[in-house]
Amino acid sequence: MNLRIHTSRVKRFSAVLSAPLLAMALSFGVGTGAAHADTDTQAVRQAVVHLVADWQGDFVVTVGDTVLQRTEHTSMLCTGFFVDDKGSIATAGHCLDPDQVREALYNELEADLRDEAKQLNIDPDALIQEIVNYGSVNLTSTKAAAIYGFQPSELHGPLNNDGVQLQVVAFTGGDAGDNGLLRLNNYNGKTPYLVVAQERPAEQSTVTAVGFPGDITNNADAMRQNASFKTGKVSSYQIFGGAAYTEVDAGMEHGMSGGPVLNDKGQVIGVVSMGFDGTSLNFATDTTTFRAFLSGNGVVLVAPASPVLGSNLFVYVGGGCALVALVIAAYYVIVVRRKKAATTIQPQA
Repeated sequence: MNLRIHTSRVKRFSAVLSAPLLAMALSFGVGTGAAHADTDTQAVRQAVVHLVADWQGDFVVTVGDTVLQRTEHTSMLCTGFFVDDKGSIATAGHCLDPDQVREALYNELEADLRDEAKQLNIDPDALIQEIVNYGSVNLTSTKAAAIYGFQPSELHGPLNNDGVQLQVVAFTGGDAGDNGLLRLNNYNGKTPYLVVAQERPAEQSTVTAVGFPGDITNNADAMRQNASFKTGKVSSYQIFGGAAYTEVDAGMEHGMSGGPVLNDKGQVIGVVSMGFDGTSLNFATDTTTFRAFLSGNGVVLVAPASPVLGSNLFVYVGGGCALVALVIAAYYVIVVRRKKAATTIQPQA
């Protein structure tokens, strides 16, 4: 019997665990700046970060004249990614929101009370029923004890296997877009990053969600877990609580919350946000809202490179030169053949 029943059908794609996981590390590749989602997965992995948030909740449990004070801990797994070269990490707002871990903290409290009852030879179910019927449970405070970011040490990147504690800068709830921002402080180098798109994608265009599914973290070698890439299409644009969201049919799973959703140019169009229990409906945060949130919190966004002036310039120039060379070669062959024909063929008498 639960002390607190959660009835919302909205599912967030964070993974809540029962104990801090501060010894995990991830496997990424190499790269800086924007990456093409279909070919440059290594550059994307270099900018993506596995997040572990260790939460603390303080409870007061009253049963008759007995007052118990308990402190519980739980951990949440999410995904984040660098959005500039100064250590700014974007994620989903609910990954940083204390309200999102209340249910997990209540579950931890109930588990501990049941263990204590067994040690005292008291029926655990009877104790819980007594608290539900005649007592009270108050969560007096909730706070993030620490939020850590991980990357493998062999990358020689800004993060490492031991985890680096990150600063919470800002976050918004679901009714305001579900965006969050962390910062890596005291890092002297430039961090790899993903470029944020200037416009939201067209419906039916291809997008890719990137993140760390919790089921893989819990069952595979967490020290070598790679970010997963889930490709699909934009299904629609919707409004929830006044905030815009982008519906995508790309797979999203618990643990991927806060991961980047990329367009076919490798630019971020939003972060993995939410879905609905019992359905395949998945949503990313809105591009315009995401850009405004980052800019409003001091992130200087880099403009996406022009396809003509950027990395594809060689395609246009090289292709043009090849076409010219082909025309010249064809002209040369025709002229030579005509000259040979004129000198070798004699007119008949």
